[in-house]
Amino acid sequence: MRNSAKFVLTPQTAEWKETSQPDYVLGEPMFFEAKAESLSNDERLYIHTCYATSEKSHTSKPQYSVIKNSGCMVESKSSHSRFIPHRNNAVRFSVDAFLFKGMAAQQLYMHCTLFVGSLVPTPTAKSCNYDSNTRRWVELFGPNSVCDCCDSSCGSEESAETPVMSSTSWTINPKTKVVLQPKKKMAPTTSTTTGTVWKSLPVDSADLQMGGV
Repeated sequence: MRNSAKFVLTPQTAEWKETSQPDYVLGEPMFFEAKAESLSNDERLYIHTCYATSEKSHTSKPQYSVIKNSGCMVESKSSHSRFIPHRNNAVRFSVDAFLFKGMAAQQLYMHCTLFVGSLVPTPTAKSCNYDSNTRRWVELFGPNSVCDCCDSSCGSEESAETPVMSSTSWTINPKTKVVLQPKKKMAPTTSTTTGTVWKSLPVDSADLQMGGV
């Protein structure tokens, strides 16, 4: 494990362009990129943990975990959040936009612990997504077996020197859900037609307000 590389963590657009004032809609994907300045061909950048807070400090509470257990995308078990393949010196991932309970609109921050490891993933250095179809964890660049510990404890190479990188803030806008509902069939004259209308429904609150259809 190596922590001496220079790391950055930035919010991105869907086209993977850095954005200084990201503004996301509740339930839609947010994109992030963690990047190391330069790595050799036999090294890869990994994420130990990532979590979101409503305050700038990485020690503030509450904290909402996105990645845990040395590279398990725990948020992918209940949403479309996931790691996205990229070069060995960067980790890209998306997270469904959410709000902390009781907040109508919010500025949030992402905090991640990063390190450089071997190009070949291990149980303590990996990028694992949960596949809800097969109900299994899947590794992006290596054998899926390194993800077997994601539902228990994978151990960690994290140390007191492992840096915590914080993103700039982003804003969540709690828009209404848009749900497709079919029209009722009308009595035909010469033909029968059906169509679709858009109907806005309010977003429900929960411990974390997650969007989606």
